[in-house]
Amino acid sequence: MRGHLVTLALALGACAPAVEREQPAVGRVSFAVDDGAPNPPAKLVAVSNTGDCDSAVVLTATTTDGAPWLVVPGSATVAARSSAMVSVAVDPHALGLGPGLYLGTVELSSTCVDNGRQALGSPGAISVTLSVTVPDAGRAPSDAGAPADGGSPADAGDGTCDAPFVVTAFPSSRTDVTRGTSQYDHAGCTTAASGPENLYRLELPSGGTLRVTVTPLDGGLIPVVLAGATCPLYPPGADCSAGTTPGETTRLLVTSVTAGTQFLAVDGLEGSKGAYRLDLALTPATTDPVGSQCSSPGVLTLVAGTADLEANTDGAQDDGAPTRDAFGTLCAYPGAPDRSYRLTLPPTDGGLWDVSLAAWSQDELQGTVALAVQTSACDVDAGVACVTPTGPPSLGLTARWSGQLPANQDAFAWVDSAFNANGTPFHLRARTAPAGSAVNDECPAAIPLSANATYQGSTLGATNSLGEFANSYASGACQTSGSQGGPDVFFSFTAASTGPATVTVQPERGVDVAVAVLSTCAGSSCLGIADGFGVGPQSQAQAETVTFQASQGASYVVVVDHSDSAAGRADRGWFTVSVSQ
Repeated sequence: MRGHLVTLALALGACAPAVEREQPAVGRVSFAVDDGAPNPPAKLVAVSNTGDCDSAVVLTATTTDGAPWLVVPGSATVAARSSAMVSVAVDPHALGLGPGLYLGTVELSSTCVDNGRQALGSPGAISVTLSVTVPDAGRAPSDAGAPADGGSPADAGDGTCDAPFVVTAFPSSRTDVTRGTSQYDHAGCTTAASGPENLYRLELPSGGTLRVTVTPLDGGLIPVVLAGATCPLYPPGADCSAGTTPGETTRLLVTSVTAGTQFLAVDGLEGSKGAYRLDLALTPATTDPVGSQCSSPGVLTLVAGTADLEANTDGAQDDGAPTRDAFGTLCAYPGAPDRSYRLTLPPTDGGLWDVSLAAWSQDELQGTVALAVQTSACDVDAGVACVTPTGPPSLGLTARWSGQLPANQDAFAWVDSAFNANGTPFHLRARTAPAGSAVNDECPAAIPLSANATYQGSTLGATNSLGEFANSYASGACQTSGSQGGPDVFFSFTAASTGPATVTVQPERGVDVAVAVLSTCAGSSCLGIADGFGVGPQSQAQAETVTFQASQGASYVVVVDHSDSAAGRADRGWFTVSVSQ
């Protein structure tokens, strides 16, 4: 009997680490059978033992619907440094399972026969997918009852353009499978969608933004997703998104849809097919007037120096964010809606505030947002900065500015949809601190750190003490290839034991930091430095780590620093710092 091989490596000889972790899906097995046909043949799974003692493996089958259609042997023995074959089978007809998609899991737990130790890599899991289809239909109808994962089925149809599955409720989650013969090759964002497809008719209760997510369940499908007003879905007028590798989740965002009928196709790239989960969400269009015009900005209200808000440029006017940045470049995105907000900086003794402003799209499919900073509303010559992130929109990049602004004065932040004319849901964050207010601005005032604890810090309110880590504190020993002329703050750490110690600094999104470890404040030597020269694309920016050899009872200095920007301003922001030993 020929089997689908899935390898689970069990490295014996040591106990598995006692940590909570998600059970790894180390393999996938899929079955497909027509309703009423004989059960499909079992599949063989190769279980490998890479350890030095024989392994006792216990296999446990579970299904999301609770029915015992998944059949595996209760146990198996795998000799040291060898493999054994175990059988995975399904028995849908003995239970009278109707057409639909069913999900299950086989957990493999292994212990050493000699000493009872749990194997490293244990427990492991095999994901099992069973598709029961209508005979000769070539597809599994979504109206055959609730799918195994608890999602709701489509209301009617057979998945063709003549009789598409009908969806009337949002949000909606369902499982389905593409099988049979392709009816037509979609030509939206690819000409290679030759796999079978399912067609859906969506009855949208309102206009707004439609979010579509297709997640393959058996690893074979490379999804192609299309949406449009007619079926078949051919351009022009069809939005399209295509995956590139088997099993890759594919997402499609359709902005400014109107209430009524919308068609959706889930297809397979280059003949691929398989089971998938379809998630649909509809965000109604907004008509929020706050900040829609520069003459009537919204308000950023500071609480403990921080202001956070979430909004959407959808429904706002296009004022073009009319401002010039520090280089005199006009910051404007014609045709894209934007919103403006006022930030009031109260009086302070020093006369200046350190300010950090960051804006990012809430939806990674929605592209990027731009951020403009002004000192006077609607004044093209009052521009302080114009920031647009670079890189693929799917990276969720952050537009961020930091610098100093006068106290007792208003500043204005613009969030623009940049190149998206249909609006963008966004997050806007302001952080402030009086200039010169950082308590650990100088090395003698370093804040003590405890081992294996995390401290939240900020360079807002700090000054530049170290330059390029090269003043009297560091004796020139911790220089980097770039200028670290931004503000810096100091922490201290006393080693509890002799051995390696690791300092980790995790900045907030959009912030670039460097970290150095010094032996003392005066006449010190550099024990390590990390400066990755990057802010990282995702919601968390790039962490910096330094590992050094610590001596019990000895004290060390940790410096968190920033670089200058090309515009001559210094970066500032929040971060967490920890020392593990």
